[in-house]
Amino acid sequence: RTVPADWSPNDAWPPDDALLAAGAAIVARARAAVRERLGFTCSAGIASNKLLAKLCGGLHKPNQQTVLPPDAVESLLDPLPVDRLRGFGGKLGELLKSGRPDLGLPGFDCAGALRRAGEASVSKILRGEWANPEAVAANACRMAAGLDDSPVEDRPLSKQVAASKNFGRSKTGSRGPLETYEAAERWLKEFAEDIAARLEHESELNERHATQLVVSARFEGAGAARSKRCKLRGGKEQLVADSMSLLRQLAADRASCSLGITLLCITAEGFVAGGSASEKDALQRFFKRSAAPTSEPGPPSKQARVPDAAVIVCDDSEDDDAPEASSEKSTPSKTRPTEPAPGRTKPDARWTCDVCTLVNQAFVRRCHACDTPRSGQLQVEGATKIDTFFRKKGGG
Repeated sequence: RTVPADWSPNDAWPPDDALLAAGAAIVARARAAVRERLGFTCSAGIASNKLLAKLCGGLHKPNQQTVLPPDAVESLLDPLPVDRLRGFGGKLGELLKSGRPDLGLPGFDCAGALRRAGEASVSKILRGEWANPEAVAANACRMAAGLDDSPVEDRPLSKQVAASKNFGRSKTGSRGPLETYEAAERWLKEFAEDIAARLEHESELNERHATQLVVSARFEGAGAARSKRCKLRGGKEQLVADSMSLLRQLAADRASCSLGITLLCITAEGFVAGGSASEKDALQRFFKRSAAPTSEPGPPSKQARVPDAAVIVCDDSEDDDAPEASSEKSTPSKTRPTEPAPGRTKPDARWTCDVCTLVNQAFVRRCHACDTPRSGQLQVEGATKIDTFFRKKGGG
């Protein structure tokens, strides 16, 4: 707004203007700190509520801030299209703009027209077309008048991390549909690099990691996008390989030289707290080996009961859509015979490992799961962490 000619900074300020001025000074310092520490510029809006601050924050870009005093609210909102109001985009905004011509009810081309019409006129348009028309009409009129009571809250942690690109529907455009797997793989490599960096940031900053990989694609003439998922495995190369495998499943019914991909997206989701995914996978594989049945079960009456710690097994099953992973054939260790030596009598009694609680065959001298001697400490390389983990779990 225009500053009066006789105004002076020493004049008494209205309370609302004084608060906005203080907020503007704080925001200016914050923006300067962002630029100094991170090298980024940013814009901001300062107003009496979140609705108005977000609107005026986009008025002067880049690297500027806008203050909206109370007596300038109507001049900002009145010419604003109805669908620019928060929560009134999409079908609801279209309905308010177009009205109900079949009933002779005109729509509202701007927020000022909606505000002046009042709740009764707005609810008539919504009645029969929208749930709770009176409540929605009241909220729309409040928004058009610049009234918003929603609190300013910290943004919660995102549920997913995604990278995507829209390739349009015109083959003659500057960036037309992707027609080959080679073209798609080039974009997937870019997506994977971005996703991997953001997942590493999530792990370091918020101590959580994603567990699921989702690949979505939309094809020419196929309507809505389709998606498939699998277990998320670490590393950019593995991310690209799994994404390509899922994409081939999505495009199985299309010619490899004419895929017609108009949208491609990869998403990492299913965040869980804790260490990295690779560490979690290692523990899951350990539990699976511990829970595997032995080759020579003894008589039922002589079998020892397996403690609960060995019965509760992490589910390591992958999604049906997961790419097939290569498997290696395991060979029994020479230090852990699975059969008794010739001429020896196989006793019925079994023994329980002191570390991982697996019930082992009586003739086995070292634990099948963790290689612990029948009475002793772990000797295998890298076993100290696992030993400490299970002893803590057991309260030891």
